[in-house]
Amino acid sequence: RRGRREERETHRGPMSAWRRLAIGSLVGLLFGALVAVVVGNAMLEISDSGLFAIIFGLVLLVLGALIAWRAFTADEATPLSSKLIVVGFAALVALSGIFCFLLERDWMTTLSPAQKVPMYLLLGISLSFAISYSIVDLLNQGCFSCGCTETYADSRPVITSPTQIYLILVTSILMGAVFGIIFGVLDVEDE
Repeated sequence: RRGRREERETHRGPMSAWRRLAIGSLVGLLFGALVAVVVGNAMLEISDSGLFAIIFGLVLLVLGALIAWRAFTADEATPLSSKLIVVGFAALVALSGIFCFLLERDWMTTLSPAQKVPMYLLLGISLSFAISYSIVDLLNQGCFSCGCTETYADSRPVITSPTQIYLILVTSILMGAVFGIIFGVLDVEDE
């Protein structure tokens, strides 16, 4: 009898597991939608405007270096495999920065979709990863700054486990791949 009462009290607590799951899913959905809008618009601007392609290229080069630096300076508790995967994606972001300089509207219209898709695929994955990683990193760094915790020692990152990191990587790959295929196959830059 006592076990059931404790179980009922646990579910009536301030934040049940289902409520946390629902809130976390809603927040993840909103962040995912934000990333999708930003990636789609960024790829459209990169394809359409030479100036934006140069600006995005420079930003991606710098962001790739910053992501690699953050991965190498992460705390000792972060597994080496996670650090290496993040550094690999940082290199992909920097490579996409170089691709931005190569994306000239006149040159891209002469390529077939089979030649455009790999370049747009890499660019979409890199943009999606860079934006997702930046949002997560800002959230992790901002827990103390926003006043959510009393002291820096009490602050706990939002994304802590390798499984969460891998989930962000996989969703970034999938979202970026979808955008890359859409932009490469449908000749978006020709419109």
